[in-house]
Amino acid sequence: LRESDSGRVRSLGANEYAAMYFHRPAWHEWPPLHYAVLMLAGGMLALAMIARPTGLFAVLSRRYRASLDDDARRAGWLGTGIVAGYLVYVIVMIAYNASIEAIMSIPPRWPLYLPYGPLLFSLAALLHILPAWSRGYWSALVRVFYTAFVFASFALFGFLYYWGLTV
Repeated sequence: LRESDSGRVRSLGANEYAAMYFHRPAWHEWPPLHYAVLMLAGGMLALAMIARPTGLFAVLSRRYRASLDDDARRAGWLGTGIVAGYLVYVIVMIAYNASIEAIMSIPPRWPLYLPYGPLLFSLAALLHILPAWSRGYWSALVRVFYTAFVFASFALFGFLYYWGLTV
């Protein structure tokens, strides 16, 4: 049993030379937090595939696109880029890990760079959040969704970076 200066338990082991020590994780290492980030960010991205202004229906609907000004359309396209970028990343990772090469060789590093595309789209979309609220591009519900979606994409990138799924 190892304690900090304040008396809190830091780690636990059978003896001083134990092969395994159990340590109290920091707040950012807490597994339920990681599960929550993954589920919320993944759910937001899944919902963004169909919801306006980022989803497939919004991208394909000429009437919807014609009702928006250029900045609102650009913000929607940036959201679509975020969704498409993470979708490509997931498909590439699944396809590669399902192949025999993943078992028999050292994996290539190039798939680990794919999340930087959605990160760049997220940074650009971040610049459109304030104008979306001040100019009222969409309804209030859609603006809340778009704001949460952009921040969820940053959270997903942070999750991938923490676990070494991007470099």
